[in-house]
Amino acid sequence: MASFLGETGEFFDQWHGGTLGTFLKNGTFEILFQLKLMNHESSYLRLAQPLILLGFWVFSLTLAQAQDLSNLDEGPNFKVSGGLNVNQVFYATTSDVQRRDPYNYFLGGNISVSAFGLSVPLSFSYSNQNFSFSQPFNQYGLQPTYKWIRGYIGYNSLNFSKYTLAGHIFNGVGVEVNPDLPFSATVMYGRLRQAVPLNSEEANAQPSYRRMGWGVKLAYTPNGDKYELSLFGAADDTTSLFIDPRDSLVPPDLKPQQNVALGINIAKRIGDRFNLTLEYGNSSLTRDLRSPKVESRTLQQVYQPVRYLNGLSPRKTSTAYYQAIKGGFSANLTVLTLGVGYERIDPGYATLGAYFFNADLENLTANVSTSLFDNRVNIAINGGGQRNNLDNEQASSTSRFVGSASVSGQVSERLKLNLNYSNFQTFARVQSRDQFAFVNSLSEFDSVNVDTLTFVQVNQSGSLSASYVLSTNKDHPMALVMNASYSGSSERDNEEAPSATFYNLSTAYSYKNQANGLGITAAANATVTVQDTLRTTQFGPTVSANKSFFEKTLKLNASISANRSLSNAAGASGWLNNFRISGNYQLRERHQFRLNTTVLNRPKPGEASGRQTEFTANLGYSFSF
Repeated sequence: MASFLGETGEFFDQWHGGTLGTFLKNGTFEILFQLKLMNHESSYLRLAQPLILLGFWVFSLTLAQAQDLSNLDEGPNFKVSGGLNVNQVFYATTSDVQRRDPYNYFLGGNISVSAFGLSVPLSFSYSNQNFSFSQPFNQYGLQPTYKWIRGYIGYNSLNFSKYTLAGHIFNGVGVEVNPDLPFSATVMYGRLRQAVPLNSEEANAQPSYRRMGWGVKLAYTPNGDKYELSLFGAADDTTSLFIDPRDSLVPPDLKPQQNVALGINIAKRIGDRFNLTLEYGNSSLTRDLRSPKVESRTLQQVYQPVRYLNGLSPRKTSTAYYQAIKGGFSANLTVLTLGVGYERIDPGYATLGAYFFNADLENLTANVSTSLFDNRVNIAINGGGQRNNLDNEQASSTSRFVGSASVSGQVSERLKLNLNYSNFQTFARVQSRDQFAFVNSLSEFDSVNVDTLTFVQVNQSGSLSASYVLSTNKDHPMALVMNASYSGSSERDNEEAPSATFYNLSTAYSYKNQANGLGITAAANATVTVQDTLRTTQFGPTVSANKSFFEKTLKLNASISANRSLSNAAGASGWLNNFRISGNYQLRERHQFRLNTTVLNRPKPGEASGRQTEFTANLGYSFSF
């Protein structure tokens, strides 16, 4: 392999003047050297070497062709683009206490320089409070493309499957081949995490081993179906971090890990009416590479497909196997659309190709929808449940049930109604693991319920909305909208039963003059909130108008609202008045000016009769090139 790539480099020396050939030869041998360094810790990389190096060689060949055919003949195609933003904020108040500084300014900008299909973005921001500058050279990634081949160099991320490689950033190389055929393939190799040494002087430093990873994804997509197979592996380099076992600053969870994850994703159409989806994940995770090896296999290991990838998945005392499955089925019948879904993830399931993963859960969902009366009435019903603590090893378990229903109907050409309802329930049960201590401390009459604590939470919400078109004139449309909603939550455990209820009623009238760009809206809103013994009512009107001038280059908007608040809590009642005016002016295509002002008059916090007025203005300018 090495000699073959070396000869290939000699060929490119003659073809491209030596630059690419030298990079191909030196870069390839450097990756060979990196892989051999890791072989003493990760034997599975021996099997991955040919595939990784082949992918890298294909990428290098592709990059050479892309430069020769696409960029060099067309020239550098040098471009510079960016923008500049300036914002000033003015603030004044009649109160003795100011909620913000009287004056702030913000200056920000960005610039992007591109040539030969590559771009380098830069950005900065400056204010009277701080200054920041960002440039991408500390984490910069390239994605050169040629026809149906895409390369990845430097910092990039790929998504194979939620159970294998799921968007984790890597620093390395990758190739994605997606021809005009029902076949595609993607390979990657790179560093997932750099080594961070122990440093007692920096309390926030998180020590870690250097972690390298590789991945392969193959896809077959005939006639709209999808069959995907992905394999991902990662391992920590035990020589990248020195740890003294006697050091008290060593975190207990700082251990070199190794992972191999297998993913299968299938999407199949059955006829014209049925669809089937299936996603499966199998992960082998060694939580401490320093743990001793084991030779025997347990019954649980026998049914793990990743276990049979000889040389890829080690067997050690800290090695565990996990499985995950997610499936769905939908049917589009003549009058009904049905769907069911199921997902189960083993407790402890993890992959080193994802930053975060939810495990120990089981979901079951179902939905049905239909349309009646020539699609004038639409009905949809959804329901599902979720539970955790699948192995009954946790002290607490939680079950959730959710259901929702919606009905929408076009009553007439002008009237439309929508009705929605949802119910969300959570049941939590906590079991004591030290039952003898509780039994000995209570009487014989209380010992019946000593080992469990039940918690129930119920959230319900419903809404009814109606819209009526007052005028169908396209030059002067008018409409009336009304909405009523309710939501309530209650919690119940062994002692208390707190609850909260929320009611809202709103209506709005809108008018638009298409000829002169004038729009007017008048609205009213009322809200009632009840929580235990506290009751609060808020109501009031709002009027707004907007107008465009000079061929819509200047847009003005003004609104005024007055809201009355009534509450049985001391000092919580009063009027809240708000006036806003804003303008936006577009000068040609590159310049934009903005002005937003707000005047707020409200009761002083903590006082029964005092009031205060606040003024805020935002003046901004932006320029793009």
